[in-house]
Amino acid sequence: AYAQDISISLGNNNIPLNQYFTITISVTNDNLKEYSNFPDIPGFKKRAASSMSSTNFINGSISSTTSITQNYVADKEGKFVLKP
Repeated sequence: AYAQDISISLGNNNIPLNQYFTITISVTNDNLKEYSNFPDIPGFKKRAASSMSSTNFINGSISSTTSITQNYVADKEGKFVLKP
């Protein structure tokens, strides 16, 4: 069996005005039981979040992944620096 793996990933650094910046939480080999709200980011508005689940068979073993992605759209063009 595989061990649980949790990761948070950020979308592209350079995004056109009509595309989303994303933050994704992924859990491998377990369910995403709970998570806190995604952060508010100055200069961006939250848009619809999406979720995805997948199951893979690797060398006879089962691996599953559950992800939730929050989309953000910029209020205007410009350069933004996000706080940690």
